[in-house]
Amino acid sequence: MKRMVFSHIALGVMLAAGIGCAASTQLTREQVLEQNTRIAALDQRLTQAREQEMDLLAQNAFEDAVHAQQRAEKAALKGDSKADEMAGEGLTHLEEAARITTRAQDVFEEVLAARARALKAGASRTNEEFMDAEARLARAAAVLEDGHADKAKAARPELIQAYSDIELAVVKAGTIGIARQAIADAEKAGARKYAPKTLAMAEQEMELALSVLDANREDRAKADENALTAAYLAARARQVVDLAQQFERRDYTTEDMILWYQGQLVTVAQPLGRPLAFDVENKRVVRGLRDDIAALSGQYEAAQGELVTARAEVARAQTAADQRMTAAERKAEAARVEAEQRIQAELAAEAQRKAEEMAAMEARLQGELGTMEAERAAEQRRQAASQKRMDLVQSLFAENEAEVLRKRDDILIRSHGFYFPVGQSEIDSRNFALLQKIVSAIEAFPGAKVEVSGHTDITGSAELNQQLSAERAEKVARFLTEVGKIDSDRIISTGFGADRPVAPNNTPEGRTANRRVEVLIHPVN
Repeated sequence: MKRMVFSHIALGVMLAAGIGCAASTQLTREQVLEQNTRIAALDQRLTQAREQEMDLLAQNAFEDAVHAQQRAEKAALKGDSKADEMAGEGLTHLEEAARITTRAQDVFEEVLAARARALKAGASRTNEEFMDAEARLARAAAVLEDGHADKAKAARPELIQAYSDIELAVVKAGTIGIARQAIADAEKAGARKYAPKTLAMAEQEMELALSVLDANREDRAKADENALTAAYLAARARQVVDLAQQFERRDYTTEDMILWYQGQLVTVAQPLGRPLAFDVENKRVVRGLRDDIAALSGQYEAAQGELVTARAEVARAQTAADQRMTAAERKAEAARVEAEQRIQAELAAEAQRKAEEMAAMEARLQGELGTMEAERAAEQRRQAASQKRMDLVQSLFAENEAEVLRKRDDILIRSHGFYFPVGQSEIDSRNFALLQKIVSAIEAFPGAKVEVSGHTDITGSAELNQQLSAERAEKVARFLTEVGKIDSDRIISTGFGADRPVAPNNTPEGRTANRRVEVLIHPVN
């Protein structure tokens, strides 16, 4: 039997008056329900029946109840005395629907359990596969309602499998979906060429996650663990790709790569305060670095232990001292202190008090004067240090490379020496020396915030200039973080297109001046 889905229908009609009456009264559906308790009871019971899914498991009886409700409401609107009887028929149909539903829940117990698991896993009722399974379940329930139990039971295996497949698909679309997307992104970025081993490990971890779910979909924790590992490896592969492509773009030789790697080790070892010996085997360099870090870690843990021990000793000593001083001793000590203070107060003369007040005033004035002098001296030192760093930064750049300006406490490096291919944002290798100078300038201001801004001349469209300036600023910012090892949280990049010229655009010289990258350094006071 074809399943039908019903909803409440608002029935607003004119209720004709009795024979011989000339006037008519219009009732709303709400008024009908308020005046007829049996129709109201049927309406409420239908809502409960839908919540109990009788419209799915006992379709015929449920539809008969809905038809009875509609007839009862229409009859009540017309003042028909049979409205109450019709509502009673609807309630009887719902009682029959409840019995059929109980029977269906018993026959389709495993099917409904699989359905519940799919919904709990997050399956959408509007999903095409879920709606198809629902329609098949509705047909099987209708067959059972018509009295064909054997035929209805025969549909159970396929229904269980359908809902189980939906559940598994939802579960796999979770963390595994994230891992799958990460692997796809890595492959699209070129990991198959530049990081095949790492990408293969990511794919292997994802396959393990899928195998775990196929074997036991309840073991989601293990599957998530493998999927997260796969996502991590895929992200790592992308980083390998980025680094390999940088080497490739810069035409790095094997020696260049090894020197870059050794430079990274030097950066890691800087806090240790000693140079690394690259004239020995690499494994000895790495082992020595590891041993130094382990030694520092051990010293830190030992210091932490000593601190805990010292605090415990202080606490024990304080507790012992408190215990030794009895209540009487504390009272006697308080009395002695009080008497001594009283005697001292009585001996203090008015002249002495005034002398003390004058001394206090003199001391206060001297202190304020000293504070002012200290602040002035500190400001002078700060200005001298700032000027020294400014002189250092200015000395880094040749006249044709950049102009260094001071904007209050900020330092602006207005670089005209960058070489970008026309219409492109890739950093030319000729820019590396200039970029290293910019890195040195930033390092002269530890902790400073840095703004990198890109600018173009008016050649080309405003949209293209905006995009090009933003990409160039971003590439310079990435160089500062990836090669210069400046913390990315300190750097922001912005493109202004041709909106901020520093020279007229009607001359070749002016346009050249406007094609620039600016680096604004905000020192930390």
